[in-house]
Amino acid sequence: FPGNRGLRNDSMGISGNYYHLNEAAGFPVGLSQVITLPNLGANLTVAGQYASRDFAFGTNSFLVQVLDATTNTLLHSSAFNSTALGNWTNFSVTTAALNVTNVRVMFVAQANGFDDDYMIDNITASTTPEPGAVALLALAVVPGIAVLRRRK
Repeated sequence: FPGNRGLRNDSMGISGNYYHLNEAAGFPVGLSQVITLPNLGANLTVAGQYASRDFAFGTNSFLVQVLDATTNTLLHSSAFNSTALGNWTNFSVTTAALNVTNVRVMFVAQANGFDDDYMIDNITASTTPEPGAVALLALAVVPGIAVLRRRK
């Protein structure tokens, strides 16, 4: 989204400070952020709240997408339906293990082509290591603990 078209970070008369995603019907509008992950194979969880602002045309009109920040290849996409106007709704998206370390997280409104305006707020991102990495760590730590116990 060049220049994050249609993005406002004011409350437009509604109390609070959040991002408002708005543009003419037929043009998807969004906000994106590049995140550097700590290692290959990490799972990324993005969570927050969203709400319909002015119109609510329904199905799959708000997306949370994760792309490779270098190639713009889509790695994950989750679609959400509109809410009752002004009704803040929690969302959480967790990717499968990612084989890249730089990703672009995108929040997309009007993904279905209708003029759905969305507000987003309280966005968090966290990573968890790949289960295989945790297993390797356990294989390294458990024998060390056994050695320490024998020395006592």
